Amino acid sequence: MKKLVVKAPYQMEFEEAPIPQIETDTQALVKVKAVGICGSDIKIYHGKNTFATYPRVLGHEAVGEVVKIGKGVTRLKPGDRVVLEPIVFCGKCYACRHQRGNVCRHLQIRGINIDGGYQEYIVAEEEKLHVFPTTIGWREAVMMEPYTLGAQVAARSGVRPDDVVFISGLGPAGQVVLDTFFTIGVKKIIVSDMIAKRLELARELGAITINAREEDVEARLKELTDGEGPNVTIDCAGLPQTFEQALRVTSQAGVVVPMGYTDTPASVPTVLIGRKELNVVGSRLESHKFPGVIADFEKHLPQIKRLISHTYPFSRAQEAMEMAQSGRDDLGKVVILLEEEP
Repeated sequence: MKKLVVKAPYQMEFEEAPIPQIETDTQALVKVKAVGICGSDIKIYHGKNTFATYPRVLGHEAVGEVVKIGKGVTRLKPGDRVVLEPIVFCGKCYACRHQRGNVCRHLQIRGINIDGGYQEYIVAEEEKLHVFPTTIGWREAVMMEPYTLGAQVAARSGVRPDDVVFISGLGPAGQVVLDTFFTIGVKKIIVSDMIAKRLELARELGAITINAREEDVEARLKELTDGEGPNVTIDCAGLPQTFEQALRVTSQAGVVVPMGYTDTPASVPTVLIGRKELNVVGSRLESHKFPGVIADFEKHLPQIKRLISHTYPFSRAQEAMEMAQSGRDDLGKVVILLEEEP
């Protein structure tokens, strides 16, 4: 089989490798059909992810078809369409004992510190493979994993339908959070970004938009919330200044979720948190969110079709990576298809 390996930062090439073999009774062999390119993949390619090790096969947004199962597998059969849950946790540490394996002390993530889906076949434990309907195409199915992150943010924020929500940053992650929040019934969502195309997509869903390149975001938020500020702020931009802004603009007794991350320190006067009694809540990956996301996934398909802007065959995966980091105004989600739909 072929696999695409990042040997070191900015060094990526195809390699021939044996098809992996099932090693335990509870594993399955999956033929990878499609994989999405995430911002974390780009960071690893650039050498900016401190958790990544090299050489590495990227890709944690992978879907495929089961081709072989171990004799102890009971929930899967050859031919099933599955999405890969990319996190591997110990099951024993404090986080795991409290059903939060997504922040396990010994967490491993496919495509970061163990090999991911930029390869033609992959072996995984049955419990890490979730079946989805044949009515969902491979191209769209790669968005299941990102939508679990949206579900995790919604759960961590404790958002309620009558809350006013502000989302800062409308890359693919911000768009997924926006769609997720509208789907669970949030009535008023305000978003900001500097790219007109992203703002247009958000308006199509019903969001109130602020062009951060042309408008004073903080002043506009005050105007739109009668001076109170949003009750829940999701920082999907992940910059020091956007996190600082989130603390300033959020209402008393509100919630701030920094979904985007950076190693660059932010300057945060604690008075911003204490005076308003803000809840600042982390959100990482997902915890037990795949079943719910798969059950509701077809509701999101119209938006997902708009979010996916570029598709490449596996033979042009390096070109796909270049596109994903291009920063073009028309850039949305980039998907690599290892095999077209029949």
